[in-house]
Amino acid sequence: MSAGFAEFIKFPHPVKPVPPDFQICDPLYGKGLSKKDCKQAARNLARGSRAVSYDIDTMSLNHVLPYTTIEGDCQIIVEVAGGTKAHTVTISPDSLRGMAGWVISACVNKDSMGGFVTQNVGNLMTFLEDPVFSNDPPYPANTAFITLTITNKADMRPSPGDYDPSMALLAAAYVDKAAMSEPMNSPARSKLKADLESIMTTGRGMTRGGHQVAFWQQIPETPKAVAYVCDPDLGTPNAGDCTDVSQNQVRTMPESVTLQPGVISFHFSDTCVLAVGADTVTTLRREQIQSAVDTLMNVCITNPTEPQPMGGRAFYGAQPQSQRRKRQEGAVGQYTGLDALPPGVNVTIFQQTNATYQTDAMAEAASCPWQAVMNGLPISSCQEV
Repeated sequence: MSAGFAEFIKFPHPVKPVPPDFQICDPLYGKGLSKKDCKQAARNLARGSRAVSYDIDTMSLNHVLPYTTIEGDCQIIVEVAGGTKAHTVTISPDSLRGMAGWVISACVNKDSMGGFVTQNVGNLMTFLEDPVFSNDPPYPANTAFITLTITNKADMRPSPGDYDPSMALLAAAYVDKAAMSEPMNSPARSKLKADLESIMTTGRGMTRGGHQVAFWQQIPETPKAVAYVCDPDLGTPNAGDCTDVSQNQVRTMPESVTLQPGVISFHFSDTCVLAVGADTVTTLRREQIQSAVDTLMNVCITNPTEPQPMGGRAFYGAQPQSQRRKRQEGAVGQYTGLDALPPGVNVTIFQQTNATYQTDAMAEAASCPWQAVMNGLPISSCQEV
């Protein structure tokens, strides 16, 4: 046997992760890594095809995780993640070697950067997408999974399985898919949608390489209500025209209004157009729409918080601080401007530049101003202005 071949068989064969397991390469996990050092560090890993039980975060004399091996400036770090109270995990040493081989192949050899790979994350995804279980940690012990990170940062204990935002994205994708498979308006769908919102809220607070927020943490959401945002790109609809829309069209709507996803309800008077839409099938009381419209008009057009009147949007979400003034003045019946709309419903008031569009909803939907609204462009870009 040649020396070159003997050296080759010592190096771990790269094992590509099988979804939902995945790998991330990113210079935040190290850049300028030595291929030679990292390959030698991988060769130093224990060998064996039989599964081994590893103790977690203990001073045990047995196999223990986390585990680090260093060669030159290259570190290989094996850790357990998942927000569980697991005391042991089981994996074969050869599986860990395969993980190391893959990160070296995908990250170090290709771009001389660090990265990580996961193993056995599927049990956690299966748990999160089941509406029967609570997603509050700690999770069951069998949802613990393993990450192997390669880095040249001497002071780094990366814990990417807990702290890398890619974990929140993966969990959100699985929970969202599970929610969409449940019947509309079912308790299971509602529960999974709430879980999804929680995961996404947490994910927004995560940073790659950080250790402040783990994907399984429960982060209090920013208080939400109906937000009213004035936007100069929506033009300057005439206050009198908008009052006409409110008084003579919104107030004459049926007491109960059902909105269909993708179908915009237009109401217009000369320069002022009101568009009401929803992401899902939603039934509202007329008072809710009236309250939102009156508040939006008050904030953006009749008593604007900005130097000049302009169009605006109303939607359920976190409130911009600058738009809180005079919110409560839109109260209609039991609804105030703050609670008028449920999530997924959007109300927009914008300037129409050519009244000939206002013949029917299809013509309005095709108009240049509405297309500008939909595409985030200023209405002033329309030729009719």
